[in-house]
Amino acid sequence: MELLVSLPLLLGVMLITANYGIALSTREALDSATRDAARLLARSPAELGVVDGATVPVFFTYFEDEARLLIANRMGVDLADVTFSATVERIPTVECLRTDFYKITVATQVTVTQLGSEITMT
Repeated sequence: MELLVSLPLLLGVMLITANYGIALSTREALDSATRDAARLLARSPAELGVVDGATVPVFFTYFEDEARLLIANRMGVDLADVTFSATVERIPTVECLRTDFYKITVATQVTVTQLGSEITMT
């Protein structure tokens, strides 16, 4: 009798734990893929373009597509399920330094279908 009462509860706890583990693993894969895409963009050549009235490096479309493809391959999804954007902003430096420093911000949104449900992560 006790088994009939406790078995559904134990199965429920096991399923919740398994789903949480899958979600955590998927989130870690997205974080890792986004970091690798940012590294790819940081090493890629850029051309100067005007964004919001300021001259900043703008990435070539080829490298942005490569970064999207890298994320899609890591996540195991179609390229259409990956929304990707990269922005560059100049970091103010001291006048004595002759090098410009830039901050690269990568934003990623991926839609993943797991266990029959669709998950959108940003």
